Amino acid sequence: MLKKFITVLIAITIALAILPIVQKAEAASNTYTFMKANYNETEDKKGNVTRTLKSVTLKNSAGKTATFNLANTSKYYINSTLTTIDGFKAGMSVTIKVNLGKITEMRGSTNVEGGSIVENSKQVTGVVTQIDPNGLQLRVKIDGSSTKNYSVTNNTEVFKGNSSVDLSTLYVGDRVRLKFATANTSRIAEITIMSTANMVAELYKADLNTVNTNKNTLNVKNAHPLLNWRFGTVKTKTQATFNFTNSTSIYVGNKKISKSQLKKYNNSELYFVTKTQFSKEVIDKIIVLAKNERTFYQPITSVNLGVNTLQLKNSLKLNYHNGSILIRNGRLVEPEGLIALDLAQNPISTTAFVLTDGAIKSDYAHIVNITNDGYLAPNLSKYKLYFGRINVADLDAYEVELSDLQRFDNHFWNTDNSIASFAYSNSTIASELDGTKQFKVIPELDLDLYDNYTNSPNPYYGYFFVNDGHIEGIHFVPNEKLATLTLTGRVSSINFNTKKISVVNSSQWNKDGHWSYRFGSLSLDLSKAMVIKDGEVIDISEIKKADHVTAIARSTSEVYVLLVN
Repeated sequence: MLKKFITVLIAITIALAILPIVQKAEAASNTYTFMKANYNETEDKKGNVTRTLKSVTLKNSAGKTATFNLANTSKYYINSTLTTIDGFKAGMSVTIKVNLGKITEMRGSTNVEGGSIVENSKQVTGVVTQIDPNGLQLRVKIDGSSTKNYSVTNNTEVFKGNSSVDLSTLYVGDRVRLKFATANTSRIAEITIMSTANMVAELYKADLNTVNTNKNTLNVKNAHPLLNWRFGTVKTKTQATFNFTNSTSIYVGNKKISKSQLKKYNNSELYFVTKTQFSKEVIDKIIVLAKNERTFYQPITSVNLGVNTLQLKNSLKLNYHNGSILIRNGRLVEPEGLIALDLAQNPISTTAFVLTDGAIKSDYAHIVNITNDGYLAPNLSKYKLYFGRINVADLDAYEVELSDLQRFDNHFWNTDNSIASFAYSNSTIASELDGTKQFKVIPELDLDLYDNYTNSPNPYYGYFFVNDGHIEGIHFVPNEKLATLTLTGRVSSINFNTKKISVVNSSQWNKDGHWSYRFGSLSLDLSKAMVIKDGEVIDISEIKKADHVTAIARSTSEVYVLLVN
């Protein structure tokens, strides 16, 4: 009997000694490196292929790969932000939760341990060519080098000028300086947005008069900026002189020439785009029209970077060249900047003013000027705009419960039948509209005065601007209907006394999911509007001439939300 007792005791002791090791091994086994997502593909009678997510392939710390099936209700996060499977990139560190042999949750991490910047740390400068809204990946064309991918982490700091700013401030086409904690990492520790280095000042069409290659100046006549999608309608003899630099690209048709060769093209029509450098307007690109001009205002349906082509909705396929003037959101961009993706990695709707050159047909595009992305911009993917009412405001918990919701998606309002809870804080900017006057609301003291319990059966409706679950701005609009008109354009003038702005190169969002241009300038009344810029609610006084704006309105005299980007 004693012998049996000793044997059992030894077995229990050994089991207890092994147990922590096993538990640790199981915990460790939940951390992997993401390799790829796997799909089932089915083809119908018409040849349409449907892809259904099936599993993921992961690699453990020993270098062995394994395939895991996914539960139908699986959730995916990157840096604690809810996303889709498309946000995961090969090489990303992930942790998983498994139930009944299937992954129920997968979390990707791009965090940097230590994240501090040390003297002589790795730095690069270049132009942002693409922003991935899912995994917070940036593609940057490095000065004097190729285009590379970099990761933004929770520890990444973003600066513009001398200020710390939100990542939403960053746009495709911006010039940036990137700093890294170590020399061999692709994870960014610090981003400095180098002011407005790639912002377009103006886009002109003119007749060439003379070129001074010693002073790098260009004298032209009949110069007209692009205004309301046209380069002027009346010829003028007025002359103007512009500066260019030794790095200004000069093309005739699709062929590059030197500045001295440009002298041969006196009286030729040309196009040029300017930027502001040291408070002066300087030409960045010059293109001489070789044959005949044609213009289109069409959605771009596809872009092929491999062969330098883009296709318009009217089925016209065009080549662009190395000297083409490519613009998005008022910024000069690389060809990759013609493509922007949404959270599901689908191209967002892109409408553009396109100017072509060719004899009897359009041979290539000289100018591709993409209409403002508005709320579809990839850097704004974590921001949401809702219209609805407050069910309950819990002042102690700093939480509100919203109902009767409309969510602004793809520049349309869509009904959201859920009851959503969001956090707010003392930093939340709130206002109440009374006629044409706005009154400040103090969220930590007043929000319960606007909930359904207090105001039933006449609840307060409002617009709620939300960043990753936190309400940045609230604009209560009692007795006002939902604004369903979406307009965009560039600010040409501002009257702070009347709270009105004039907007040129304007467009309107249509039911087909694309922009259509509007003739003439728009006058927008902002007396009823909540104004948003760089992820924050701002005062109208912070709007500047040449800003690109998107207005949500009932009419041009009733704007309720204005996005400045």
